[in-house]
Amino acid sequence: MTRIDLEKSLCLLKKQIEIRTLTTNNVSLANGLHFFRLTSGRELMSFFYHPSITVVAQGELLLRCGGREILLPPGSAFLCGLRLPLELGVPPCTREHPNLAFGYELDLLELSKLSLRIPRVLGTTVQGFPAAMGAGEIDEELLDSIVRLVACLGTPEEEFLKPVLEREVHLRLLLGSLGSQIRSIFASDSVTGRIALAARRIADHYQEPLSVEALARECAMSTSSFHLHFKNVTGVSPLQYQKRLRLREARRLILEEGFPVGAAAAEVGYANASQFMREFKRLYGETPGQARGDFREKFSGRGGLLDADMESDV
Repeated sequence: MTRIDLEKSLCLLKKQIEIRTLTTNNVSLANGLHFFRLTSGRELMSFFYHPSITVVAQGELLLRCGGREILLPPGSAFLCGLRLPLELGVPPCTREHPNLAFGYELDLLELSKLSLRIPRVLGTTVQGFPAAMGAGEIDEELLDSIVRLVACLGTPEEEFLKPVLEREVHLRLLLGSLGSQIRSIFASDSVTGRIALAARRIADHYQEPLSVEALARECAMSTSSFHLHFKNVTGVSPLQYQKRLRLREARRLILEEGFPVGAAAAEVGYANASQFMREFKRLYGETPGQARGDFREKFSGRGGLLDADMESDV
């Protein structure tokens, strides 16, 4: 494909996002596809992203992870191969000139199966970013696959085309420049693969007390080596990883489920409510009560950029 083909595919994706977000800023489909119309700027905010790829179709997004910031222009994307704590910001935009983005949740089992059939080669890395993610200009072939997947939705052929196109998207991702950085996640005999398993163990049991020493032994590493490799893969330490997971779930319980603050803290594993309050404010810049007020204001008619739909770990 040529640069002209890339621009054409980007225009087609932009039109699909515009059509699907005519009446609401953020649209999430049951099959893991998300369409975002961002209509106002927003400073960097903390999110916990599921394994996914996000494509910028119009405007820009600001991404911070692992100590580095990158501005993503139209035609660029970022990829998470694990659940990762990120900070995402939106440069100034308006309802007349919105930023448009598309997100697609990845099937880790499908990626794992496909990765076994791809020769292990050394891919390019993004300096300063964790090994479990990639960011940069999207490959033309990957974008074309995404556009065809989105275009088939709601058509008579969807039942037959969608599974084939979803597999193609995952394969194009692994073969392309964005995926080269995360292939080792699915190799259990690699350091990155062992750390990925440890991260998934923490994510599955984040409410429970964390023994870093036990995880290090399971990965056949010393505690200091485990800490170093874990941060290289995820961008944070094991304890910070668990803390971000706990705080994200507690925030969801408070805002979306109506949990009292103390009950939410206990539900995610905090024994001390005062510690929870301090760590919540340090991460989100506001108390749980202030967050609840902001949430209610957003859904009282104003709507908002990067509100609950995008914040639900795309």
